Amino acid sequence: MAGLRASSTGWLQSKLGGARRHERQTEDRRGDYEEQKTLHEQQEAKRLKELRAAQLRHETDAARQRAADDAWNAEVERARAGFRACDPEAISWLVRQALGASKYPDWWPCDKRQYEVICQLGAGDILIELELPPASVIPGARRFEYQEDTARCVALPRPRGEVALLYSGLIASIALRTVSEVLTATAEAAEVIHTVTVNARARGTEATTGIESRPQLLIMSVSRGALDHLILPAVQPLACAAHLGARISPDPLTPVPP
Repeated sequence: MAGLRASSTGWLQSKLGGARRHERQTEDRRGDYEEQKTLHEQQEAKRLKELRAAQLRHETDAARQRAADDAWNAEVERARAGFRACDPEAISWLVRQALGASKYPDWWPCDKRQYEVICQLGAGDILIELELPPASVIPGARRFEYQEDTARCVALPRPRGEVALLYSGLIASIALRTVSEVLTATAEAAEVIHTVTVNARARGTEATTGIESRPQLLIMSVSRGALDHLILPAVQPLACAAHLGARISPDPLTPVPP
């Protein structure tokens, strides 16, 4: 009987010990759960706060963009009304927008192309004062050769006359493109805008003096009728410009007569 009682007591203590361990484990798990729950609630509250802030920023940016778009559209409508009324300022504004929207190659040396637009209704002319890229955009090397004795690649320079010829072709291309874009942009005002005149200058350093200068390198005036008879993608720019009566400097630093 004593052995039975001892066995029963051991069994009971074991059961009670297991129950206490189970309770401790349950409490530990409950504590972990509450900790994780609190952490999740904090993270969710942070996420919702960031979401509301992002939504507010988006709404603010969208409202600002709508206001800017409305202002721009109003400006465009005013310019269109002025254009239809043959207002010189409105015509000049629309021409500037057309030139500004024109895409040029990545090698263009300045961040923004520079030009001035003057509408001369009395003469039926749009005058464009154009800033050209410098002659340095023409590569100074004609080709490269590998020299076996020195194991080096050597640049063979391009003759000055060839540089001048290529540069003249480049500025003729720019002038023809500008004329075409301006006459296209003012097509609805063809009755009052008959010609486009381009005066083009470029900055450079004079070889003889080292002084910075900005000579006028091209003067060209083209009428709508003359442009209508051209297939510009097929022309040779320098020959075409000469055919239209353009005066182009034979040298990047020699100005043409005004």
